[in-house]
Amino acid sequence: MKKATIFVIAVCLIMTLTTGTAYAAKLQSQKEPSLSMQVMGKTLTGIDPPLVQSGKVYVPMRAAAEALGYTVTYNPNTKIMDIKKGSQSIRLTIGSTKTVINGKTVKIDKAPFLSNGRAYVPIDYIKTAFGVTARYDSSKKIVIIGETVKNDETQTMAGEIYVLGKKADKEFAPLIKDNHVMIPLRPVGEGLGYNVVWNIDTQTMSLRKNGQAMAVTIDKNKAVVNSKEVPMDYKTIMVNGRAYVPLTFLEKYMDYAFNYDKNTNVLKISQKATARIQDIRFDDSGGFPQLDIIADNPVSYSYFMLSNPDRMVIDIDNAIAATEFETKDINRDEIIRVRIGQFSTNPNVARIVVDLKDQQKAKVVQSGDKKNVSIVYANVIQPVTVSKEGFSHVVTLKGSKAIDTRVTKLEDPKRIVIDVQGAVMEGAEQNIETGSPLVTAVRTGQFDVGTTRIVVDVKADVYYDIKTDGNVAKIYISDMPYSFIGYDKYYNSSLVYLNNNKEAEYKLSFNEENRILTVEIKDDIEIDNDKFGINDNLIEYIQLSKESTTGKIITKAEFKLKGNVEYEQVSIDDSKLVKIKLKYTPKAPKDILVVIDPGHGGKDPGTIGIDGVTFEKNLNLDVAKRLKKKLDSMGFRTIMTRTDDTYTTLQQRTDLANESYADFFMSIHFNSATSSARGIETLYYPNTPDEVYPISNKNMAAIFQDELIKTLKRTSRGTVARPNLYVLNKTKMPAILAELGFISNKEELAQIKKESYRENAANALAASIVRYFKEMQNIDLGIDIAAIYSGNIPVQQKSDATGENVEVAENVKANESN
Repeated sequence: MKKATIFVIAVCLIMTLTTGTAYAAKLQSQKEPSLSMQVMGKTLTGIDPPLVQSGKVYVPMRAAAEALGYTVTYNPNTKIMDIKKGSQSIRLTIGSTKTVINGKTVKIDKAPFLSNGRAYVPIDYIKTAFGVTARYDSSKKIVIIGETVKNDETQTMAGEIYVLGKKADKEFAPLIKDNHVMIPLRPVGEGLGYNVVWNIDTQTMSLRKNGQAMAVTIDKNKAVVNSKEVPMDYKTIMVNGRAYVPLTFLEKYMDYAFNYDKNTNVLKISQKATARIQDIRFDDSGGFPQLDIIADNPVSYSYFMLSNPDRMVIDIDNAIAATEFETKDINRDEIIRVRIGQFSTNPNVARIVVDLKDQQKAKVVQSGDKKNVSIVYANVIQPVTVSKEGFSHVVTLKGSKAIDTRVTKLEDPKRIVIDVQGAVMEGAEQNIETGSPLVTAVRTGQFDVGTTRIVVDVKADVYYDIKTDGNVAKIYISDMPYSFIGYDKYYNSSLVYLNNNKEAEYKLSFNEENRILTVEIKDDIEIDNDKFGINDNLIEYIQLSKESTTGKIITKAEFKLKGNVEYEQVSIDDSKLVKIKLKYTPKAPKDILVVIDPGHGGKDPGTIGIDGVTFEKNLNLDVAKRLKKKLDSMGFRTIMTRTDDTYTTLQQRTDLANESYADFFMSIHFNSATSSARGIETLYYPNTPDEVYPISNKNMAAIFQDELIKTLKRTSRGTVARPNLYVLNKTKMPAILAELGFISNKEELAQIKKESYRENAANALAASIVRYFKEMQNIDLGIDIAAIYSGNIPVQQKSDATGENVEVAENVKANESN
């Protein structure tokens, strides 16, 4: 019986095993085929395939990384996988959702796991880790990594890139996108010695070298260069996991020569042509002393200090000393003298030695176009700090002396830009990530010689308040206004807001006869009945009051508007914050005030002509008076910063313009450099047009340059961005500084001394002002440009304080003893 039982059990087991095997074979025959994987257009073979689990696609990490050119190592004891290529590194741990990409911790949705001894990661992590596209085509059962862009979008062709004589890897070549030559940024940057960092979260590539910094973002046609946002003529694109930028961007902002042959699609990058150091001169027009070393091409430099006596030695690379002097006595402020010579000829290095009273106070900075290297004695700004006080974020600035700030709110992206005038950074640039939902980061850098820039990146509409106490300034930033009434004033517009703190209905009404704009808020807001005397070019006063209507309290704000001021309701009718935009729009010349600024004067002669007897200050005043007469005859209102040979400080000039709420500021100068320098240039404050100041100062300067060159028939030296000129960066209205010729040039001075030249210069400036209002402000003043030159505009009998037309020859004699 026992044997029979055992026999039955054995038979059952055999039948069960046979049936199971047959069923497993049937399942295997019904199982879907394995997924395949394609990387950079190549289908991989002999790899463990991608997996699908619970509807999610997972990718074998080693296979993907090695196909992208990375080196992979795995430690089975620590379960850590390291993936490296050049300066890029990725580290992940099996079972952990925390990974490290280029030194930054990045969380992953699902932890990496092992299957068949291979590490698998979610498909989305491929883009996070490598910056390349990754998608799953379910119809074809394939994972596609680094998808190739279609030929109708981007033209790729055989080509090469040479960086300083060294050929880049064969995978790198220029490509054409919408008729723009696009260059892979990483191999170029690394080949030129930049530290290149890729930020996966922001899709931004940053490059840094010797204090220079630039950053580009995928799909953006703007970049950041040395903390300054600059436009690009085409956006940065990602192709096959590589960031490409327009060749024009590299040509403009990298100090190298770019030679591109479109026939062979070969780019060769080399050192730029040797620069010539043309002049070294003292300049205090920015409100602080500085010594400018001026070259005809962008330069790079290094410097060191010497003691007993104090000296600063600056070596300019790839440059020739081409000044008309070897030694020049300065004896202004902290600077005693300067010497220049050719330190070496192979390679070319020009050496400048500056004797200083105190080397510890001096800082070396470079202009935005890299053509000027300057020693400055400006306000030294310590590294900024960011803190939280109540509901505000606080950016604290501390300088070596009183801080002078200019704050601007910008959109797309939202940020607050703080420019500290007459200042230099003490240390390296900062990039502080706050992790706040309101303020995301604070970046610092040297915008230009004498201007330190702090950029606060924000995620929402914010309000700011500035509190300054001597050498410390605090910028408070919040998503809530700091008072019931806010009045953000610009030169001819303002944004007024009333903070209800809770949603309330309100209505606007305007009495045209008495020009009172009334805002009635249907709520009892805690305010005092008060009257604020504004009396600028927009508002005479603001009156706050309350009244009771059918048992309900209404809060009222009355704005007494000046003439030609229009208003626009910005906020919705039911809001926590009432916003109104005011704008002054002149209709005729009589509505426009022009401040005319004859540069220098009195004890400050400006530059002196090559003849030794012609003073710039007198030429400036002569042209200014001619311009005033012409503008007066056309009906403009005018003010001069000086009407005779008196000394007027830079602050007095700008204060006069700002306190008068001028519509335009015209500064008049003549130039000086080497005896061969010649031509006209127009100086402007560089800016990015925005909603509150929609004017491009560069385009405005182009109008003046065009008119001056056409009229005076001199060489054009172009428009020049000068962010640190006091009369340009302290004036709140549009401002231009015209350099009307070089009195250090014998031939040009001979022309300038002719009355006809100065008369034509005044004509060109008058015509430019009329063109500016018509072409950039869309205000047609009904003035014929040709009539300005012909003198057919009826002259009104107006005169300045002296009533005299100053002649150059008389003033030269009067000032020979100055």
